[in-house]
Amino acid sequence: MPKPVTVEAAPISAMTFSDLSRQFQADPSKVRATKTQMIYDGLLWITSSVWGENRLLTSIDRSACRELLEVLRWLPSNPLKRFPNLSAVQAAKMAKKQGLQTTLSPGSINGYMAKLRALMTFALNEGWIDRNPATGLTVVDPVRDKDKRLPFSSKQLRLIFDAPVYRGCVDDEWHFATPGPNRPRRARFWIPLIALYSGMRLNEICQLDVADIRKVEGIDCFWITGETTLNPGDKRLKTASSERLIPIHPRLIAMGFMGFVSERAGGKKLFHELPRSKAGSRPDRRHM
Repeated sequence: MPKPVTVEAAPISAMTFSDLSRQFQADPSKVRATKTQMIYDGLLWITSSVWGENRLLTSIDRSACRELLEVLRWLPSNPLKRFPNLSAVQAAKMAKKQGLQTTLSPGSINGYMAKLRALMTFALNEGWIDRNPATGLTVVDPVRDKDKRLPFSSKQLRLIFDAPVYRGCVDDEWHFATPGPNRPRRARFWIPLIALYSGMRLNEICQLDVADIRKVEGIDCFWITGETTLNPGDKRLKTASSERLIPIHPRLIAMGFMGFVSERAGGKKLFHELPRSKAGSRPDRRHM
């Protein structure tokens, strides 16, 4: 058995925020998804820019947290891609100067602040600080939760399913939006249709194994499950209650979906052409 990784704690008086981050990540009582860990890594990059890499933990007060919040308010989306040579503070200043509209959403800002509170709560529980200076610091999200994901209108659905990938395209890789003579029926063709006729989440569809298409009491079904024939962690469900059976709609069957499944028999993933993202989820949206 490999020995567990241990991180020696610095004396409280000398502990920096970076030390706190390392201790937090080494906590054996927590298991964090890759995507969540990426957010914590991003937060450390931002705080190192705002506070410096050696900012003492005990010196981080309410004012320092508000300083961080102000930088987050102006930080552009994907700052390392937009301004690869700038720090987080410099990128925020440049975005503010240029009046960029593509800054972090309120949800992303509040997500970073929630991670900061989690770190500070960990420090509080360990007795390293006396109070959490980030408590209650958020920004107002002007969009109501129920309005964030509106359903597609009939007009929008017609545009989606009148695209060349359904009418005839050059190919379903780099030229799927270019009209052509071919009608490939792979991931780009089936995934939007499955979503339309099942209500399944995008990642639930994209991570389907061939074995997840099952006949139950004579009815062809999608089996939505975290179980997989591949490596552990290849599939993820939003909640434990997300595991369920969904009958395959007759329209999908009429369009030849079961024939497509038969073609993929013997393989592992139903849509094996989809790559995984850095966070380990399917699909990598850069390829959709």
